[in-house]
Amino acid sequence: MKQGPDFQKNRERLLLKLTRAGRDGLTRKRLVGQSRAQSEVLKSLLKSGEIIVFAPKRRGALYFHSDHLPTARSVADRISAYLDASGPRLRSSAELKRHVAEPGNQSQVEAALKLLVTDNLVACVTNASRTKYYFSRAALGLSGGGAKASSTKLTRKSVRAAYEAITQKTGFSSVEIALLAEEGSFDLDQLKSHLVAESKAHEVVLSVGDWAASNERTHPRRRD
Repeated sequence: MKQGPDFQKNRERLLLKLTRAGRDGLTRKRLVGQSRAQSEVLKSLLKSGEIIVFAPKRRGALYFHSDHLPTARSVADRISAYLDASGPRLRSSAELKRHVAEPGNQSQVEAALKLLVTDNLVACVTNASRTKYYFSRAALGLSGGGAKASSTKLTRKSVRAAYEAITQKTGFSSVEIALLAEEGSFDLDQLKSHLVAESKAHEVVLSVGDWAASNERTHPRRRD
């Protein structure tokens, strides 16, 4: 295709649209509409790498300026806003992929969720079938700042009370240790030692998890 004045005008127009769209991207319809000339320019820009398309074979594929590709952090911002708006309702990662992430950035959802959990903005619970559900800490009245300074005596009764308070909020029996410490104002290391002892006494069930790598997100469940 000859790159005359019209080509350059259309090139600048398409790149400007995508620059303004940023990491949200644009669908083909919003980018070029029915313009045959712009469609030809789009092909050239895709070939040169100035424009990137995600999931090109799927309906609703998104086009991005090569300088403004979606990141895990930008997807995390969208997930956080969606969970805040969801209130106390829990959302699975599959739901988040459908409602928050477009085809172009669905692969970033898991990375984004890890960022949100690490930042203590979002918490995760797991049901019996090991499906993970996520919710906004703020929506459930959790501070989001991690475990509080110890102010409550750690006993079997106080731990149970904190555990039941969380399960009533979430509806799940699996609870993150970090959440338990935060809810009950327990010292995290003392709580870990207590749960290990309770597990050996067959009073609680600790799900499989790595203490060091999980950021204290091993899940204890009461044995009733």
